[in-house]
Amino acid sequence: VTGQLLAMTRAQRAALPFMHEGRVDVIAGGAMVLRALMRAFDQQEVIASETDILDGIVYRLASPSS
Repeated sequence: VTGQLLAMTRAQRAALPFMHEGRVDVIAGGAMVLRALMRAFDQQEVIASETDILDGIVYRLASPSS
């Protein structure tokens, strides 16, 4: 995903249906940071919330591995 975001123009990123206007210019850089963190902590997946951090907290608490 990071490579795809980096390869896109600003207009292409802005046209993505889920892209918030305020994130168009920073999303690729943020994806690079996320990728580096995932590698550093040997993580293969991440769960993202489009609403807020509370969704993530509830998901974690409800997870059987918690």
